[in-house]
Amino acid sequence: MIQHVAAFTWKPGTPDGHADAVTAALHDLVRHIPEVRDYRCGSNLGISPAANADYVVAASFDDEAGWAAYDRHPMHHEVRERLFVPWVASRTSAQFRFDG
Repeated sequence: MIQHVAAFTWKPGTPDGHADAVTAALHDLVRHIPEVRDYRCGSNLGISPAANADYVVAASFDDEAGWAAYDRHPMHHEVRERLFVPWVASRTSAQFRFDG
């Protein structure tokens, strides 16, 4: 299995409720991509004072081809361009293998 994790920091001035719109769009998106095995996303709860991201996505796939299908999907591109690109100050991501 492949785990994809991405963490985002919003730009100052990002509208209130933006994360809720992102979450709704992402959950709609993954319903259209059969390669996604598990998908979780949401706003940082602020539990740890060391946290430095505002929003996180964690997605699981059977293999690299599944991740690539998700990454290249036209709806994913549209969501990125509309809800992330204008509002993201920084992004970091990684993919790793795990036994699922």
